Amino acid sequence: MRYEMSDLGKIKLYLGVHITCDRQNQCLEIDQQGYISDVLDRFGMASSNPHNTLLPAGVDVHLIKYSGEATPSDIKHYQSLIGSLLYIQIGTRPDILFAVLWLAQYVANPSPQHLRLAQYILSYLAGTKNMCIHYNGANGEGLHGYTDSSLGDQTDDRHSTSGYIFLLANGAIGWTSHKQKTVAQNTTEAEYMAMADTANQAAWYQSFLEELGYQVDDPIPLHGDNKGAIDLVLNPVTSRWSKHIEIRHHVVREYIEQSVITMECTPTAEMLADGFTKSLPRGSLLAQISGMGLMQRAV
Repeated sequence: MRYEMSDLGKIKLYLGVHITCDRQNQCLEIDQQGYISDVLDRFGMASSNPHNTLLPAGVDVHLIKYSGEATPSDIKHYQSLIGSLLYIQIGTRPDILFAVLWLAQYVANPSPQHLRLAQYILSYLAGTKNMCIHYNGANGEGLHGYTDSSLGDQTDDRHSTSGYIFLLANGAIGWTSHKQKTVAQNTTEAEYMAMADTANQAAWYQSFLEELGYQVDDPIPLHGDNKGAIDLVLNPVTSRWSKHIEIRHHVVREYIEQSVITMECTPTAEMLADGFTKSLPRGSLLAQISGMGLMQRAV
């Protein structure tokens, strides 16, 4: 079958994502500066004073279900705002992931405070809209991931939150944050469940890269900051503390045996997935941003 195609030259823009490719230096950068500027204009936040954190201190007391009833116009406005933020975080801004996904839980009935917090994120983006993910193909590291969890942080049902991020060529290529399906009874269990999800994603990346023609011979390093969970992965012994864990989470042990992944214990201060399970203060946020390959593009 034949198709007519036009050669438009080197790709520069795709679905709102601006792409800069420097083949000579083997570097690639992606950003959504134009799209973010459009979103700021649409919601009247283009001239807002930039915030240097994603959410204000003490925000947890406001991240609860609204006991009142939002108007249809408020719901529509909030859903449109959250939808725009979700597209930004999916494309090039993993730094806003946790804050946006947490606020997205309230799109059915947002409170005035939920809306103010969403606008707070826009103010943060106003000061960082020219930020891009930089990939260093010449000197960057190979594929590796970080996994973390936060025990019982979901105030409505006490489920824990899992988060992970994968990097290639010193830049983030995949990230997520989600509520665990079952209640973890301790921190080790919550971390172990998060590791299983991350290991599944690592196995998928191995398969995907091989389809693209890149042979992944070495195990993919996964970084965790909970020694108890890592010991549970490496020492497949069932005890009274772990016998209730669902069988599907033990797949991480099989990936270890098959040399798909390897577990590495990493200090919490160096845990790049930490910001996907909780709101971070300014100092920790800057460290996470740098570690994910995010940087300010020169204007």
